[in-house]
Amino acid sequence: MVYHLEIHGRTIGKIFEVSEIIRGEAKLFQQRIGAPSRLEFTLLKDFTAAYHEGDPVLLSVDGLVVFTGFVFRKRKNDKGEIATVCYDQLRYLKAHQTYNWENYSLADAVEQIMTDFQLNSGDLPDTGYRLPYGHYQDMSLLDIIADYQAKTTIATGVIWNFFDEAGLLVLRRADEMQSRIVIGENSLGTGYDYETSIDKDTYNQIKLVRPNEETGRADIYMAISDETIAKWGLLQLYEIVDENLNAAQIEEMARNRLTYHNRVFRNLTLKSVGVASIRAGSMVMIDLPELGDISLQAKLLIDKATHTFGSSKHDMALEMQVIL
Repeated sequence: MVYHLEIHGRTIGKIFEVSEIIRGEAKLFQQRIGAPSRLEFTLLKDFTAAYHEGDPVLLSVDGLVVFTGFVFRKRKNDKGEIATVCYDQLRYLKAHQTYNWENYSLADAVEQIMTDFQLNSGDLPDTGYRLPYGHYQDMSLLDIIADYQAKTTIATGVIWNFFDEAGLLVLRRADEMQSRIVIGENSLGTGYDYETSIDKDTYNQIKLVRPNEETGRADIYMAISDETIAKWGLLQLYEIVDENLNAAQIEEMARNRLTYHNRVFRNLTLKSVGVASIRAGSMVMIDLPELGDISLQAKLLIDKATHTFGSSKHDMALEMQVIL
């Protein structure tokens, strides 16, 4: 494994290759939804590279570009070490904005935001679903896009990833980002942590409320699982929905919410030898035959990935939900 870390010093117009003078390890943090990729490393002060906030940074592994971003934060200590934090383009989507859209698709929303905030976009394919109403008041752009991602998946069953790919913001179907790599006890895996829970995201009664100005009362729509209420007790999700939605749309929404939330949530963090092509949003075959209450052999969607680069060493930790 060979990795290269370049900093493009805009002030003096030079490119610095700094991978050989990193103090300790470089870490790349990726999250599938709602956050930019983050690269952290520490350099010594006594070398020729002169870089500043806003300078472009590029990380490649065996010729594959895995991060393109910009310096956002530097911190120097009395040992002459400069801890540096970089983010990709998604960092600029922390800005807040108000939008009122009708019949916009996920691709439409992303394209509008990219234009408004002068960001570089790549492939934005038709996602096959248009949200009837998209009213967002003073929300972060990342949260707006995440809402479109979630609603598109609920409506179509297709999972879409939105991320920075070598400096271009793109949309990709998760099922088109399947890795051929198998990770498990006998293949690259070095350890895991597995949790089962009904404590956070599990609900077996969905209650959706629509304001009704004509009657002055709220219209209530329910989806209930008596079977799991008997097992776990009543766990209710209460949500106020857009008054412009009709009864059929709200009923479908309630059913979809119940389908997603009415289950035991299983979360797996898997440590392994690093594979540069695997990122948050990838689908990877996981083979763990004795994983607590289940035997697992399935392709799972990576929610978070942390890549660690050291001297001739690349490790990663992958976080994912196990959905049966």
